[in-house]
Amino acid sequence: MISVFVFYQNKLVAQVENETKAENSTQIVKAKHAIFGELGGTSTGYAINYSYIFYQKRKLKFAAGVGFSLRHQEQDVRIASGFLIPSFSTEITALWGKSKGHLELGTGFVAYRSKQFIFYEDFPGNIRERVYWGKTIAPRIGYRYQKPDGGLFFRAAYTPWVRFKNLEGDGERVNFLAFGIGLSLG
Repeated sequence: MISVFVFYQNKLVAQVENETKAENSTQIVKAKHAIFGELGGTSTGYAINYSYIFYQKRKLKFAAGVGFSLRHQEQDVRIASGFLIPSFSTEITALWGKSKGHLELGTGFVAYRSKQFIFYEDFPGNIRERVYWGKTIAPRIGYRYQKPDGGLFFRAAYTPWVRFKNLEGDGERVNFLAFGIGLSLG
């Protein structure tokens, strides 16, 4: 009976030592803030983003981010001149990794303000401008490179998009784009 107790005690000590070694090999991210440019991804075009790691324990980290973009819509010669489309994005991601490289899983939400031009025979000038807010949900699975002490920030991800329109009379209120990629550098 005593030999069984001694055997289990040695096994417990070994488990505690292994857990301590695992914690020591996982680096704590000190540079929790990141500012970066993104092409594709959650922004569905380009954006300037800010991300903050708000939770970390061992290999698991959680980050939240916001972004802004201002895109130019080309003019339609017959209907309207060109205009700017502002877009605002938010994102929450989970990171899994020991030091610099992380698996990144998450989702983002984008709201953008756009215009639709409708031809009416009875309307003065025959063109009616309708402003609307479009919405996009963008899941993310990818790779994130971020040094624990700061410096280069890079990420690449697969980001399909689900777009929602809130226009009356629009037959396609939900659009799904299965193939989307995002590249970020900061």
